[in-house]
Amino acid sequence: MVHAILILLLLYGIPSLRRAAGSLVLMNSSNDSFSFDSLEASFSRRIPMAGVIGRVIVTDPLDACQPLTVRKNSDISEFLLSIRGDCDFVTKVRHAQDAGYVAAIIYNNEENDNLIKMSGHTKGTKIFAVFISKEAGEVLYSSSNDTSSRCYLLPTYKNTAESLVFISLMCLLTVLAVFSTLFFVRRHRRHQTNSGFQEREASKMAWEDFRSLRIVLYGGDGFEKFSTCCAICLEDYKQGERLRILPCRHEFHISCIDEWLKNRRCFCPICKMDARLKHSKGSPSEHTPLLASCTHGSSTSISSQNFEQYNQQIQQCSPRFQDENNLRQGAFLRSECDVSSTAPGSHSASH
Repeated sequence: MVHAILILLLLYGIPSLRRAAGSLVLMNSSNDSFSFDSLEASFSRRIPMAGVIGRVIVTDPLDACQPLTVRKNSDISEFLLSIRGDCDFVTKVRHAQDAGYVAAIIYNNEENDNLIKMSGHTKGTKIFAVFISKEAGEVLYSSSNDTSSRCYLLPTYKNTAESLVFISLMCLLTVLAVFSTLFFVRRHRRHQTNSGFQEREASKMAWEDFRSLRIVLYGGDGFEKFSTCCAICLEDYKQGERLRILPCRHEFHISCIDEWLKNRRCFCPICKMDARLKHSKGSPSEHTPLLASCTHGSSTSISSQNFEQYNQQIQQCSPRFQDENNLRQGAFLRSECDVSSTAPGSHSASH
């Protein structure tokens, strides 16, 4: 929201800051004052902060497109009033300057409140030039016969104040935009950090799961030797060293596997089986190691157990292996029968 407001202010506010606006005040002999908005020409002399005072003069022709009669020296500055049209603004201002006027006031010939920015070549222009509305020009035209009337060309303090307010508002919105961006970026990073922390916490093992894991002594009674070194630190086991066994029957140093399960993942580093799963005789899944359901709790590694017993377990768990074995046994028996029937002793016995 702050960014959108800032963009709108940049689009619509900066053009207004570029406009050099002025103010024109007319005071007649009756001490009645009239104030009108004016717009300075881009090629004319800049109006000072103290302003310029003079008397409005109307000459013929009113459009000031022809050279004008040179004015005599006067005790007060004179401003030429001319109407827009028939020639460009630079020509009107040059004719006023050549005739000795201090400023040229050009009013609109159309009923339009929008002031026109007069532009042209700046070289050689030394007098002030402003553009006013048609209404303001008609008021100045009617008061031109009043020799006691005075006209003041002043910078527009109102627009200057508006510019300061606009600049202050721009600075404030810029600061708010920066802080809001930092706030959302920080909140997004915090959300990502919390999500990662929750995932890590979810992947850690609970204290109850640690207590359910069995601890044995290496080489002690009832210890089934599967490997001689820890798969995490790659150091050999020592006689009588305490090892922790996971549900998949893989053993590790207690310090190594506890660090792994607490700070990394809660599965076996070797077979990727979830260490939180209770050992059961259920159907195998993607979390269980190969042949886990067939061996009913034995490890997939070939240990010091008798190979024939291990092979018998596999045969019992594999119906396909049993079928192939039966076929081989049947073929072997048929071949034995054929050999015995073709032997000489068997032929004579049959007779």
